[in-house]
Amino acid sequence: MTWAELARRRDFRRLWLGDAVSLLGDWFTYVAVGMLALDGGGGLTAVALVLVAHTLPRAIFSPLAGRFADRYDRRRIMVVVSLLRAAVVVGMAMAAVADWLLGVQVLLFVRMALGAFIDPAAQASLPQLVPRRLLGRANALLGATWSIVFAVGVGLGGLVTAGVGVVGALAIDALTFGIAAAVLSTLPRLRPGDRLLRESELAGAGESELAAGEGKSEPAERVTGGSAGELPEIDRGRLGDAWRIIRRRPLVLEATFAKLPVMLASGGAWIFLHGVAKDLGGVALALGALHSARAVGTGLGPLVWARSVRLAEARLGLALGTGLALAAIAFFAMAGSVLSVFVAVGIWGFGTGACWVTSATRIQTLTPSPILGRVSAIDNLSLSLGQCVAGLGGALLADATGSAADAVWFALALSLVAWALLAFVVARRVHRSRSTSEVGEA
Repeated sequence: MTWAELARRRDFRRLWLGDAVSLLGDWFTYVAVGMLALDGGGGLTAVALVLVAHTLPRAIFSPLAGRFADRYDRRRIMVVVSLLRAAVVVGMAMAAVADWLLGVQVLLFVRMALGAFIDPAAQASLPQLVPRRLLGRANALLGATWSIVFAVGVGLGGLVTAGVGVVGALAIDALTFGIAAAVLSTLPRLRPGDRLLRESELAGAGESELAAGEGKSEPAERVTGGSAGELPEIDRGRLGDAWRIIRRRPLVLEATFAKLPVMLASGGAWIFLHGVAKDLGGVALALGALHSARAVGTGLGPLVWARSVRLAEARLGLALGTGLALAAIAFFAMAGSVLSVFVAVGIWGFGTGACWVTSATRIQTLTPSPILGRVSAIDNLSLSLGQCVAGLGGALLADATGSAADAVWFALALSLVAWALLAFVVARRVHRSRSTSEVGEA
């Protein structure tokens, strides 16, 4: 298994390129918005509201987006949504010309809401374009690309805005979404349930193979039907159907919510990062440098994890990635020097990226294709809401106490509770599943 083999897959290259260009549009004005929040005098709570504005629309529309991804051609969803986003950004530019700030803000919400439809469609289509054995590396490459594009996008967006103004930057932003739509339109049809690869390439995608790699054997899972003694699972295309199905599969449930503890802690750390940038002076430069350090770590984590199946595809990778991210965030809150701050931020990104790639790979390999879009939407919904709640709650606490670090400790407390609760629920369901299996065999 080599990176070159992955790169030779034409359809994956197109998905990767379209996703990269689309992400570039997402991050183009990121630093500028955060800086405006700080300059506005609203404190860290204003910064938290910026975080909410960027993540809440995705959370709200993720359930609907998941249903779309499991009902309609996933290629068509990505193309149409990219074109709609381009049109919305053109509207934002026109509102900026008219000096209509409210219009810009409303259209920004619409743009981020549309983005909710891209992620489930892209995540659900990846197993249709890449064989099971290459999914870990494919997710690692996408994760590293996210980091690179984030670092480049925030820096380039600031430079372009300074050079051509807000309207010019928005015009370029709209162009990126148009290019993404053109690239994604060259993909094959990606209807839910279609298997575009040969069965031999997709062999071993069941939960039994992953569990065997962890030293334990688990029964392969089905979407419908069932053997004697099992209730058939009916899928009517609703989000509740997907939720009911994954509740009976503890390893899928674990992978779906694996990112939540990290994103809870990251919500508070994101608030604290802006407080640190303000203390360092030169807010725009400091924010760009800190975000870049985190982006570098986020890119390295997936690439390192992808070198080992035990890390990129197994539960061990989830545990180590999560633990590393939470430890780094705690270190970040206690860092006393500029060097230690940047080291902590880089390790925070590394652990986040590692957890992300393992979670995404396990979701794609353990979840049946007909419900994969909705499971990806549940994943996006939980992590987005978690980041919003921890970020806003931490910012309110920090403004009340006068200590930005309190945002981190508040978020870490929520994170540890969520991590422990998830581990308890999964262990209990795994034990119950094994007990039922043993009774059936007897």
